[in-house]
Amino acid sequence: MSGRAKLTVFAALATLLTAWSLSPLVESQAWLLQAALLLVVQSAVGAGARRVPLARSLTVAAQLLLSLLLLALLFAGKVESTGSGPLAYFVTDFGSLFAQGVHDVGEYAIPAPLTDGIQLLLVSGVLLIGLLVDLLAVTARTAAAAGLPLLALYSVAAGLSGGGEASWFSFLLAGCGYLMLLLCEGRDRLAQWGRVFGSAPRGRGAADSGISSGNVRAMAPVRFGRRIGALALGLALVVPAVLPALDDGLLGGPKDGEGAGGSGGTISAVNPLVSLQSNLNAQDNRVVLRYRTDNPQQGEQYLRILGLDEFNGSKWEASGRALTDVPQQMPVPPGLGDQVRLGSTEVTTNITASDGYTQRYLPMPYPATAVEIGGKWRFEPVGRTLVGDQLGRDKYQTVQGAEYKVRSLLLKPTAQQLQKAPAPDPAIREEYTKVPD
Repeated sequence: MSGRAKLTVFAALATLLTAWSLSPLVESQAWLLQAALLLVVQSAVGAGARRVPLARSLTVAAQLLLSLLLLALLFAGKVESTGSGPLAYFVTDFGSLFAQGVHDVGEYAIPAPLTDGIQLLLVSGVLLIGLLVDLLAVTARTAAAAGLPLLALYSVAAGLSGGGEASWFSFLLAGCGYLMLLLCEGRDRLAQWGRVFGSAPRGRGAADSGISSGNVRAMAPVRFGRRIGALALGLALVVPAVLPALDDGLLGGPKDGEGAGGSGGTISAVNPLVSLQSNLNAQDNRVVLRYRTDNPQQGEQYLRILGLDEFNGSKWEASGRALTDVPQQMPVPPGLGDQVRLGSTEVTTNITASDGYTQRYLPMPYPATAVEIGGKWRFEPVGRTLVGDQLGRDKYQTVQGAEYKVRSLLLKPTAQQLQKAPAPDPAIREEYTKVPD
């Protein structure tokens, strides 16, 4: 196999190994096999065009045209046709399916179902990255620059999936694919120089010549490159795990604001509205929570997840606070007067969360006085919030499928009590009125 043919194989392999990082985004990985088959055909067309040889622009054009035809055959009939002829299909029907995929991405939470639109986005995206990698690494003979589209593909996957337990494995696959591509190109460049000067095998007469024989290959540069690549990849995996300062890097797991479990830990600045966006944009009806309460004023009761009490100049977010163990009886909310508290009524609410609700903050009526729930939870006293504790590496306690009971106060202050309310504590005034410079 020629050096350029090997480069073609390793370019396609690097693209597929990097595309594996997209697998956590959807429930099914059937698209990956389809992308692999189409990528193989696209690479074969490029190899054949270069062997003819064709100009670089014509080689890329042939690969792009065949990829579009294969996509058209694969997704034919997936959407109701609105035109006639191949041009109408590419302009209207193909574009309609692509727009449907963009809509599905914004509607479904990860992992999303493998709809036809999402499948089109994934397969076409992998083919596009594969075409760029093939162009840079094989056609233009600059394998180092081919790392840019590979990095873009991995960054999109890592950014959308938010890391997770399999993120290090995805990074390892992508890194190995890129390193193998670099080593293949380096070896091909080295082979173009002809015979390599180096030490001859021991016990042979060629020892005095200093030149390797025709059937002996000088493997020292290749071995040295492998060692450097393995060392760099190992450091990229080990260093972020060893140094706490790098734990929020590309390989770090999702950080929704909870500190590590145990006796300490803090809740850092997060905005749960971002994680709720995909659920709010969903067009179908889904049961998230069921509750039963003895509150006579059900219309005035709401469930509170987290208080965004700090303004950073552009948005509201939760301030960082220390976490403690969940008390059997929660403290009285600050600012609640004795007369109002004595005139309040304690109500009980039983809540059941669906299996698809993975929120780490426990929805509760405000102000809660006691919570009965299984699992590992932490309590933030100032915000009166329950936060899921860490269960393992990149894994936290969530509300998913939980059944719990919350006792809370039904406050009914009178107009006279509100008018006679004293001034707030200076510490509360200072904390909740400060703004950025």
